[in-house]
Parts: sequence; C-alpha cells; structure tokens
Amino acid sequence: MEQQRPMVSVIMLVYNQKEYIAQAVESVLGQNVSFPYEILIGDDASQDGTTDILQAYQARYPQRIRLFCHKENVGAAGNAAQLLMEAQGTYLAFCEGDDYWTDPEKLARQVDFLERHAEYIGCTHPCTVVDEQGAARRKQRISWVKGKRRFTFRDFSGGRYLPGQTATVVKRNLFLKESDRCAALYTANRHVSDRMATEVYLLQGDFYRLPQTMSAYRVPQRGDERSITVQQFQKNERRCVDELEMTRVLERYAGEVLQRPIVFVKKRCDILRDGWMQWMRRPTAKRWQMVQAVSSAGEMPWWGYVWLPVSMCQKIWNKWTAT
Repeated sequence: MEQQRPMVSVIMLVYNQKEYIAQAVESVLGQNVSFPYEILIGDDASQDGTTDILQAYQARYPQRIRLFCHKENVGAAGNAAQLLMEAQGTYLAFCEGDDYWTDPEKLARQVDFLERHAEYIGCTHPCTVVDEQGAARRKQRISWVKGKRRFTFRDFSGGRYLPGQTATVVKRNLFLKESDRCAALYTANRHVSDRMATEVYLLQGDFYRLPQTMSAYRVPQRGDERSITVQQFQKNERRCVDELEMTRVLERYAGEVLQRPIVFVKKRCDILRDGWMQWMRRPTAKRWQMVQAVSSAGEMPWWGYVWLPVSMCQKIWNKWTAT
C-alpha cells in the first residue's frame, strides 16, 4: 500500500542539544491532527549524545521521522537546505532542537487557516521566551520579530524584522517542485539564508499572525534574544560592514534572480546608525574605519541620512524602555 503524502513537513535543525531534544521531538509528535505529517531532523554532527537519542526516536517512529545525520558539521544553512530538498509536505513547519511547541493543536490551527486563506503565504503566532529550564523569562520581547496581524514585504525591510520566531512559522512549500532553487537559496550566503528565504516568500504573499501562543523559544541566560545572524557578528569590529554586505546580497538576489530591483534604505540606515553608536560608546581606530566604510558606500538615497537621527533616537528609546 502506497504511503499517503504528508500535508506538513516539520523541519528540525539539531546540534549538540541533548538536554532539550526529547522535549522538542515529543512536542511535535504530540500534535492532534487529521492529516499525515513527517518530521525531518538534521543532526549536524552532534558530539554530546544527541544522535543516540534521535536514532532511538527514529526506531520508534520510522513512518513519521526521517533522520539525516551529518558526519561533519555543515552549518545551519547547509543542514536546512538538505532537509528542505527532501521535504514532501504541502506546508513547511519548523522547530529547532532547543525550542518546543506548547499547544497540541498548533499544526491543525495553522494548516486550517492556510487552507482557508489562499491569499496568505504563511502564518505565525506569539511564543513564550524561556530559559534553559523552560521557565518564562522576564523579558518576552523579541527585538527582530514584528508582531503585526498582517506582515508584508514592507515590514521586512531587508531583515530588520521577521514575521515570527522560527518555531511559530508554518508556510506553503514553494520549493516542492524546485529543489535546485531551494538549494541555491540556502547556500548562496550561509549567513543570510534565513533572510533570503523570508524575502522570497514575502515577494509572493503576506504572513498572518494568529492570536494563540503555541510554542516556546529557548534563550539561555548567557545569551540574548537576537537571531543567530546578529549574534555571530556581535563581537566583530566589522559587524556593520558585514551587515551591509549581507544587505547587498539580499538586494542583488531580489534584482538578479527575482527581477525585483530593491534597495533596503531603512536597513542601511540602521547599519550606519549602529556603526556611529558603536564608535561613540568606545572610539577605536577599527570602529572609525568601520563607520567610514559604511558611510562611504554611496548607495543610500539622501532621505536615508535624514532618517538617521530619528533612527538613533528610536534605538536609544527602545533600549531605555526595555530596561
């Protein structure tokens, strides 16, 4: 008997998350749905025993779980690319190895919404920010998530904001018949693949935000709530230059591949603002060179420089009100 095609492919990226992986997998297995779904897990060469746990789950649920174990670390973008090329579901959902879903009706609600609203490309929902033990953190705001009922390309602004935290997203599988394009999308620039994927989706439709809180986003006390991409450049004196280059990658992809000439002016303004603020907090020769490199790019319209002081005041206000 031929196996029924899955309605949803759940993508789970895992790396050294032995303490959390069982909770993540159980939360996905515990969904109350009337349709078939698959769980694709990419273990990026874990060394802490995570692989053993995942293999045990696959042995228990061979019809539900598809496990891909890398012998060498390929990074999040490469890991995601393989899973997305393998995904057979009409929809894609996500749950990284240290996050988990908190509502057994999550998949059913989100799929039902998208089935009834063809005008949306995907949907999200609020999540709870928790610590290592799963306790809710005092600060629940995620700075890079814009919690709008309807999230459009205008809100994206080159990666300034995303429609939702990863574990909250369910979206249509645009790459079901274009796996080669999917691979190129996630390997073109390993630091910007998540933003590039969001760009592609938002150019084809909007995201809707459901009101229910249905997942948990785990943030260790030693970290903060920002995305992996931002954390990677946090201690780098060239962080703003690197951010500018990633923004250029997004703009080139939109123009050359998607035939949509776009300049993310507000994102460029944010980069310039952050460079100046870094230099003012601790003036160093390297930071001054960074400010000069970003300022001399010569690619921002005049009104971007007018927006700069407004953006700086807004940043200071957000920091002050968040404390």
